Amino acid sequence: MNRQSFKRFRRRIRSAILCPVIRLSIVVCGVVPRQWSHLFFSSTGSLAYYLIGRDRRRTITHLTEAFGDKYPPREIRSMARQVFRNLGHSFADFMISQSITTKEQLGRLLSVEGAEYLDQAYRKGRGVVALTCHLSAFELAAVYCALHYRTFIVGARIDDPRMNDLLLKSRTRLGATNIYKGEANLKLFRALKQGALLGLLIDQDISVKSVFVDFFGRPASTPIGPALLAQRTGAACIAMAIRRTGSKLHMTITPEIPIDRTGDTEADLLTNTRRFSEITEAFIREAPTQWVWMHRRWRTKPEQATPSLPRN
Repeated sequence: MNRQSFKRFRRRIRSAILCPVIRLSIVVCGVVPRQWSHLFFSSTGSLAYYLIGRDRRRTITHLTEAFGDKYPPREIRSMARQVFRNLGHSFADFMISQSITTKEQLGRLLSVEGAEYLDQAYRKGRGVVALTCHLSAFELAAVYCALHYRTFIVGARIDDPRMNDLLLKSRTRLGATNIYKGEANLKLFRALKQGALLGLLIDQDISVKSVFVDFFGRPASTPIGPALLAQRTGAACIAMAIRRTGSKLHMTITPEIPIDRTGDTEADLLTNTRRFSEITEAFIREAPTQWVWMHRRWRTKPEQATPSLPRN
């Protein structure tokens, strides 16, 4: 068996194990007390901290680069362990959210601050670009939007078909429409022109058109898609993020974000994307151990990038 065949075999085995486990977790988390689910999955996260050396090292390295001037190494390691525990908490809440079908059920799990800003933006009828980030149980932001508005969710396609089907069902079960990242850009513009809400994440280094803006003091390759959509369609733009405070989940929604439309497309894309990144960083700084620090956010270096901005 060559290396590629072994990788395919390993993916099939992983899928064969994970899919039934996730389905069982959804059922169990929907009926047992929430604190039991949190205890189990946060303990699993703690175990993963010690077992998954690559992600542990990346988490410690990235936290050190972001906060090393503020916290000593011992505190950084403690934060890293908490990152893994919080991933367990977030996974539990995501499993629990799969049983939610009404606004009232969601309200018992999630409090919302700034809902009026999103209502105002949506009522303008020009569409809403809703930015969020991989903070805490971030998938619940999509649940909130789908229960209140006509919603389109932009997300990555997972290579494993069975896992992808599970995620797709999760994203669309409450009526939201899924659009795969990097595909069918016309659908994105059409959704906004129809006045819908479009949910996007921009806090990761992914293979799409991007610019470099500051993120925790370092240049980070950041997608220009949200800024381009807002500039070209006139859609309103807001940001939202979820964080956990004790056992409670709280979502903050910002007032409408100003969008530069000076006519200089490249300059506006850079300015608006930088503004979005600053808002995202501020959210993460409020709850730093609830973000995915094992992600290689600074993987792409400025010297590796090729010009990708659209021309006027």
